[in-house]
Amino acid sequence: PRVSVSGSVNTPAAFELKAGEMELGKVLLLAGGFSSGSGSHRIEVVRISDSKRLTVFSAEVHSGADIPAFSLESGDRIYVSRISSGAEKVYMQLPGQPRRDIAYRPNIRVSDLIAALNPLPENVALNYAEVLREGRSDKKYDVIGISIDVLLQQIKAGDMSQDLIMRPGDRLMLFDREFLDKKPVVGLEIKGQPLMLIDFKPGMKISDLLECSNLMLPSGKLRANIHRRQLNGSRLDVVSLVVELNAVRRRNQRQDIELQPFDTLMIQR
Repeated sequence: PRVSVSGSVNTPAAFELKAGEMELGKVLLLAGGFSSGSGSHRIEVVRISDSKRLTVFSAEVHSGADIPAFSLESGDRIYVSRISSGAEKVYMQLPGQPRRDIAYRPNIRVSDLIAALNPLPENVALNYAEVLREGRSDKKYDVIGISIDVLLQQIKAGDMSQDLIMRPGDRLMLFDREFLDKKPVVGLEIKGQPLMLIDFKPGMKISDLLECSNLMLPSGKLRANIHRRQLNGSRLDVVSLVVELNAVRRRNQRQDIELQPFDTLMIQR
């Protein structure tokens, strides 16, 4: 039997287990315990059954406390996240709008975020959306693809199995209807401002993107990342590349990264 552990543990990995080891507490011990020290952690176990993604266990555990007893099955995925002492949030990004910060509450689902938009803006694509989830050991996002159309039909029929329960820090990404079909673009987003899309050209670099945007960036050190989608087998990964914009301004070739279609430059003030 194999189970996987990811998130705030010292040794995130997939473990091959013996029959007597299929207990949640034993597996978390194999994973080295919580990596983020004191405080509280949320533990979730996700199980795939009949092609449905089910959260079969969820609990908050204080560091040093006993892990609740729970029997695992082969293929289970265990997710551990540290509970922040501040207000926890989930995020929603709509095309052409600033990111929305939403207060997290237990068992908040994708459908709750969509319902908050009722009615959905006409330009939102219904056939594809993404939930970006932090916590992987390789610092990439897990990308969970969603068809909003299909999800709403399933919920109407009483099937909630695909209505993903959000976790603190999750990001629901909604796309423009034309975005998925139009010619390749790259994006530029400054915190608090709408996403700007610019036509991609082969060989284009960050400096070219900044020049095409005609934006006057504030002086001083700015934090920035390139969000890049990469196909890994059948799974889509989102890689975050750290960029030093001041070095890009100086035409530092190492920092002036060559862009790929659908890259997004995220600038934090």
